[in-house]
Amino acid sequence: MSIISLKTLANFTQKTGGDIIGNIQVKEMVYTNSNGIFDIGDISILSNSNRSNFDVSLKSSFAEMEYKGSKFLNVFAEKIEKATLGKHLSNLRNYENSIQNGGDPESYSLKLNLLDTRAISQLVLPGFFVSPNSTLSVTMDNNMKVNAEFKAAKIGFRKNFSDNLNVTASSDNSELKSSINSDRLRLSGLNLDSSKIIINAKNNNVGLKLFYSINSKLKNSLSFSSSVGIERVTNSNSPLFRISVNPSEFYFNSELWNLASSSVSIHGSEFRFDKFKMFSNDQTLEVNGAVSENPGDSLFVKFNNLEITPLNFFIKKPFNIKGNFTGNAVATSLYSEPQLMFNVSGKNVSANETPVGDLNLSSKWDNQNKRFNISLASTLNGEKPLVLTGTFKPGNSYLDLTAKAIKTPVSYFEPFLSEIISKSSGTLSGDLRLKGELNKLVLTGENGHLNDVGFTINFIKVPYKLSGPFIIDGGGLKINGGILKDRFGNTGRVNGGLSFEHFKSIIFNTRVDFTNLECLNTVEKDNSSFYGNAFGTGSITISGSLVKILMDVSATTNRNTFIHIPLPTTSEASTNNLLTFVEPPKKAETKYYDDYGYLEPVSEKVIKAASELDVKLRIRINTDAEMLIEIDKSVGDVIKSFGTGLVDIEINPSKDLFSIYGDYLIDRGSYTFVLQGIFKRDFTIQEGGSIFFNGDILKTRLNLTANYNTKASVNTLISDTSSISSRRNVISSIRMEGELLNPRLSFGIEIPDIDPATKARVDAALNTEDKVVKQVMSILISGSFIPDVQSSIVNNSTLLYSNATEVLSNQINNIFNQLNIPLDFSFNYQPGQNGRDIFDAAISAQLFDNRVIVNGNIGSSKYLNQNSDVVGDVDVEVKLDEKGRFRAKAFSHSADQYSNYLDNSQRSGVGLVYQEEFTSFRELFNRIFLSKKRRELKAIERKAAKAAKMENKNKTK
Repeated sequence: MSIISLKTLANFTQKTGGDIIGNIQVKEMVYTNSNGIFDIGDISILSNSNRSNFDVSLKSSFAEMEYKGSKFLNVFAEKIEKATLGKHLSNLRNYENSIQNGGDPESYSLKLNLLDTRAISQLVLPGFFVSPNSTLSVTMDNNMKVNAEFKAAKIGFRKNFSDNLNVTASSDNSELKSSINSDRLRLSGLNLDSSKIIINAKNNNVGLKLFYSINSKLKNSLSFSSSVGIERVTNSNSPLFRISVNPSEFYFNSELWNLASSSVSIHGSEFRFDKFKMFSNDQTLEVNGAVSENPGDSLFVKFNNLEITPLNFFIKKPFNIKGNFTGNAVATSLYSEPQLMFNVSGKNVSANETPVGDLNLSSKWDNQNKRFNISLASTLNGEKPLVLTGTFKPGNSYLDLTAKAIKTPVSYFEPFLSEIISKSSGTLSGDLRLKGELNKLVLTGENGHLNDVGFTINFIKVPYKLSGPFIIDGGGLKINGGILKDRFGNTGRVNGGLSFEHFKSIIFNTRVDFTNLECLNTVEKDNSSFYGNAFGTGSITISGSLVKILMDVSATTNRNTFIHIPLPTTSEASTNNLLTFVEPPKKAETKYYDDYGYLEPVSEKVIKAASELDVKLRIRINTDAEMLIEIDKSVGDVIKSFGTGLVDIEINPSKDLFSIYGDYLIDRGSYTFVLQGIFKRDFTIQEGGSIFFNGDILKTRLNLTANYNTKASVNTLISDTSSISSRRNVISSIRMEGELLNPRLSFGIEIPDIDPATKARVDAALNTEDKVVKQVMSILISGSFIPDVQSSIVNNSTLLYSNATEVLSNQINNIFNQLNIPLDFSFNYQPGQNGRDIFDAAISAQLFDNRVIVNGNIGSSKYLNQNSDVVGDVDVEVKLDEKGRFRAKAFSHSADQYSNYLDNSQRSGVGLVYQEEFTSFRELFNRIFLSKKRRELKAIERKAAKAAKMENKNKTK
């Protein structure tokens, strides 16, 4: 619906001939349509007459115009037309009276300056746009000499436009001259640079010259000239155009083409060609004959070694067809009962970068049965991957084709599904038949087989290969028990397929059951809401049309799974690379109509229905899968965890939807803390922590505790100079509860290896929450305690050395991270009293996919009565099964304060650990002693008994 509102004040007189004298004032004109509200503003029109001279002026926000002429404005266009076309090209129309010299002299002048035309364009010509300060000037003097000029920095209609357009025209008694120049012209999707058209006309003859070039790596240009004679034909309202093409040339992708001298005539709907020929080296195209309503006329086309690549400009799908074709074609009765006969052979043909081989196509007319006999055969490496024969009856538009495919590459057809899959490979075989009226075609097939058909699903970026039989029953393609493989050899079973009744639409109805199959292989640029690498066991159902596809996934995670869930508010990852390569900024391109705020009319838009993908995942996560919640990657604020849980995820990229529900119980994990890009601390998350997902990832709730282990001297904390040379294990903890972005934090410090008396003094120094927070921050930043308020120890040199060595350790670890070396290094040095300095170096590593964990340290001995000044501790843990329930541990520790009085030697040992979670001893017994099959039977029996119990309970009610 469109609405115009305005106020008007008019005072004018209209004479019999249509002349208007007076003024018209339009105030506050507003136009409203589905695109919005457009303020056209005020319009003032003033018209005066002085005997035989007329003055008309227009002033508005969109244009200013001044007109002076011997006649009123309504006859201006007619006068100019007769003085130009009527004088020099009178055969274009039956001009009754061309202007002749003599009589009262007449003169005209029109000057138009266009301003902001955005609003008025919506009312007068939706889709039109022109830049401000565009000008039009047209004059005709007393001798009927006409001069006209139009200039516009930008002008266009919808998707067609011109930059720096300059049109000039002049006409006198001798001839009509015109030139059109444009720096850039976009016409029907073709971009032309530096285009120029020159037209000279007189005595119903037109000389035409056309030049253009395209700025690209490959040369593309045109230099064309011709002459056109215009004649009138008896008993016909249409003029006859006789076009003589002069020898011309053009470059297409740096290849020179020539146009030979030829003639073309056009009369209404009749087109006749005489020796029209274009050629480039050994490529030729010749056209002779006619297209008309006369059944006896035929058009003959002959070509030799013609490269078919230019055909891709007219195909919407990116088939990228290549090859050289030789043959001939005859077209007859195109306006009544079209008949097309051809015999064509193609060499080195390819489609979608896949070789087709040599092609032979033919169509012959069977006059007895009133049909075309069609045949097509391809030859590739001595084999015939596709042979097609059939008929077509133009009378009822009935097609009947039979095809035999033998290892035909499927990549030919990838463009049809390019929004869903890419990188297709493999072949298919089968016997196919396509028959029916053109609007009700039915495809059937038998003996079909998919041979290692490879493809990558665009959304998950996982490459697969599919093999197995298929059938086509007229309504669609069906696969029964097809084998789907990922790149690691893991498999799944495919059942179902897709329907395409009469090719109206494609509907998916497919189910895949899989075991340890790769299900995700994306990085952050592929999907900023959810990415990573995942393997799972379960099923996936694909349904819906190409316009809206639903993927319903139910799976359990397997090993080598890691999922990243970045928060929407996080910035991009910041990494301090050892070497950084900076790419120069690219010049931004602006759409031509954005410069003027042009709005294309909604009614004129052709909206392509893009594929909408809706993915629903129900995932049972186990301890093999790693989950990374990226709170803020730019500072390393990331939670990494292994655990168990049941999570429901829904993703719809077209709607920018990502929701996640479920509970997740942490088995193990880490939390990385980074301060100012220098201090980096890895916290270990305690077992039993939990994460609760509530739809919006920002509403996720946490309930977990993370520990940071280091060594520090406690003397500064408790004011004990006697223990200056003793560094103890210190565990700093952070507990996070509540919403993910704003959790409640509480801190704690634990020093396990201290005697009861020292512990009491430590507890006294940490008896308030503020003191604990202050000491935790000191441990994280400097690796040491800061003096308590009651402490008398302030050793600035000790703190300085401790901080310096801590910074050095962090920088070394940053280098290890950049080089992907899986080591965590820590070094600390403090000058001691009585000439006894203390140092401590620690190293930890997680090897072989985290199956082997090594922690060790070496440093000065803790106790003065040690035989050696240097001692060390080593701990090694090896996971013996996939889930880490069964582990082997080995250690070698230096003597501590409770055992150093024995012999001051290392304490070493080895052991086995088995961990199992259970809700009852009966469940534990069954897991250990019953086979997997018997456990499954027991579970089924328990479910059946529970169901029967519930049924009896309901009956009792």
